[in-house]
Amino acid sequence: MECEICGREIKGKGYKILVEGSELTVCARCKIYGTEDVSKASQHNIVRVVKKKSKAKPIVFTEE
Repeated sequence: MECEICGREIKGKGYKILVEGSELTVCARCKIYGTEDVSKASQHNIVRVVKKKSKAKPIVFTEE
């Protein structure tokens, strides 16, 4: 398996991290570029997106 950031071959266990909303499998050197706790971070992002969508105002069409 190759690191999704640097392209090096991952020897041993890879690390799942979250980088700007995307889950990546990376090597030990590149794990510093994201959040290692993917489950908590991704749940937080989902809640934030749902909150933003629920605040949208409906479009009202009127005749001029």
